[in-house]
Amino acid sequence: MNEITADISIRYSEISANGFVHHTCYHDWYDQIQFDFLSKNGYSVTELNAKGINFMPIDCMNHYYHPIRITDHVKVIMKIRSVTNIKINAEFTIFANDVKAADCRMTYECLNKDMKPLVISKACPDIYNTLKGFTD
Repeated sequence: MNEITADISIRYSEISANGFVHHTCYHDWYDQIQFDFLSKNGYSVTELNAKGINFMPIDCMNHYYHPIRITDHVKVIMKIRSVTNIKINAEFTIFANDVKAADCRMTYECLNKDMKPLVISKACPDIYNTLKGFTD
C-alpha cells in the first residue's frame, strides 16, 4: 500500500491554553496533506471546484492517544483505503516524535456544485485512476 506523508510545522496559534495542540487542528493537517497529494499529482483543488467537482467528508471517526506539544516533531501519514465510483475511504495517522498520537478514518463523497453525487470514474477519471493506484 502506498502512503503519503507530510511533516507538520506546528504554529503557535494551534496551541490551546493547556500547552497542547488543540485536536481540532488535526483536521487542518488532514486537509493539507490531501491538497499536497492532489497538487503533487497535477491537480488543483481550485480548478476542480470551478468545474463543480467537490470531495466532501461525509463520515469521520477520530481516536486520540496522547497530546501533541509545540516542540514535538509531527508527521501525518495518509492512506487511501478504498475508492468506489462515488466514495473514497482514507485513513490518517499522526505521529509526534515517532509515537502514534491520533488516527482518523474518513469517508469522502464526490459531489457536484449542487451537492449531488458524481461518479468519480466519469467526472474525473484521471483522479479516479490515481487514487485507485494508491489503494491496496
